[in-house]
Amino acid sequence: MKPNYTVIIHTPQELNHSSYIQTGLFELEKLGLINVKVKLAISKNTGRIKVAEVGTVTRSHKSHPKTSFYRLIDHTTQKEISFATDLYDHANGFSEVALSTCDFLFKRSYEYKYVQALPSQFQEKIHRLGMTFGSHSAYKHSETTFRFGLFLSNLYGAVKWDRWLFSRLLQ
Repeated sequence: MKPNYTVIIHTPQELNHSSYIQTGLFELEKLGLINVKVKLAISKNTGRIKVAEVGTVTRSHKSHPKTSFYRLIDHTTQKEISFATDLYDHANGFSEVALSTCDFLFKRSYEYKYVQALPSQFQEKIHRLGMTFGSHSAYKHSETTFRFGLFLSNLYGAVKWDRWLFSRLLQ
């Protein structure tokens, strides 16, 4: 019997933290509960929102590489939702791309005082993720796509046409 759900993993900008979520998805696929597809994504995903202790909200053009993006498709209803997972240690930082484009944002370091400082349309999207532990699934697939996406997104992020271009590329 074919699963009613497909989760599409957009290749992340880093592989260590995102593997926590991916492991669970590949394990659910092995059990026959979902299908997992990996989609190459090389976007910089720039835009970081930070809430200061005094409640002021600032924006920067920095990327947020420990935020990973996914899409869930319900084949029974044809409904799709997009969600992101934020695995940063800092509760006061948020991916602007995740808040503006996703239906849900699951945040590992969640503190209500920072969430409540954001506009209400963002507050409604943010949920606690819970604890994460490093793991890897024996059923993981698309390793080449993950690595290629990581390489391209990091290369894309390093390309700024200035005098430091070649030293960034070497790093």
